[in-house]
Amino acid sequence: MILDNFLSMLIGVTVVTREKVEDMTDLLVEKGKMQREDARKLAEEMVQKGKQEKEEYTRKVNQMVESMKGKIVTREDISRLEEKIDEILEHCQKEQ
Repeated sequence: MILDNFLSMLIGVTVVTREKVEDMTDLLVEKGKMQREDARKLAEEMVQKGKQEKEEYTRKVNQMVESMKGKIVTREDISRLEEKIDEILEHCQKEQ
C-alpha cells in the first residue's frame, strides 16, 4: 500500500513536471530565446530524464521494501499476538 501510494505520487509528479517543462519551453519559444524544434527536443530529453529517475527511485524503493521484509511488525502480527495473549490469560484464569 505504501509502495502503491509512492508510485502514484511519482506518476503525478511526472505528469506535472512534463506540463511544467512544456510551459517553460513554450515560453522560451514565444520570447524568441529558443527555436520550436530545439524546445521540443529539450522537453523530450527532460521528460526522458524524469522517467529514468522515476525508474531508479522505484527500483530503490523496491529494494528497501524487500530488505525490510520480516523486520516490520504488521497489523496481522499484532492481532496474532493479541489472540495468543488472550488465550494465555484465559488459560491462566481457568487454572486459578
